[in-house]
Amino acid sequence: MISRIPITDISPAVFFGGEFVAVKAIAQEAISVSATIIIEGHETLTAEVCLYNAKEKMVDCQPLIQRWPGTDRYEGQFTVPAEGDFYFVIKASSTSQYRTVTGESEKYPVRADRDRALVGSWYEFFPRSEGAIKNADGTVVSGTFATAAKRLAGVAAMGFDVLYLPPFIQSESHIAKVKTIALMHSQMIAVSHGQLVIQMVDMMQLILHLEP
Repeated sequence: MISRIPITDISPAVFFGGEFVAVKAIAQEAISVSATIIIEGHETLTAEVCLYNAKEKMVDCQPLIQRWPGTDRYEGQFTVPAEGDFYFVIKASSTSQYRTVTGESEKYPVRADRDRALVGSWYEFFPRSEGAIKNADGTVVSGTFATAAKRLAGVAAMGFDVLYLPPFIQSESHIAKVKTIALMHSQMIAVSHGQLVIQMVDMMQLILHLEP
């Protein structure tokens, strides 16, 4: 809905699937914001961008400035204080001796993730290939997560900091059993001291399937 003070062409904003999805950020990142804000007549316009957390508490509010007079394009920044879900709103107002007019934009979601979400070196990792053994008769025994875990330190030593695991599909002939991931997790944590971050991508319920 356009208010008495139209606020349009807002950036950053990601519209997908009929709704606004979260703008990506990391904790303490300054996000630049811009919008076209119009007021009828020649009244003085003031605008600001305000950031709210998931509990509807305002955590930052900064002025927007028209850097190029006459363009109606306003710019500013807000800072995301921590990891988590937030949203920002652009507010504008104009007060004269005759009236006070206000306007407010929609809510635009913001999601702040860990620092590694901003940039990182990804290594695509195929657990069945790591530790695979070829027997004398030519048959091959695939690697498991237990054997693959031995390669984590080597991957970290090459400078990679995100491990990408491809999707896992259970076959009728070889159904993986869901078991505890405590051993694998403890090995991953040990390697994480070298800044290796383990990220599961499109995993079934984000559970590691260990073979018998």
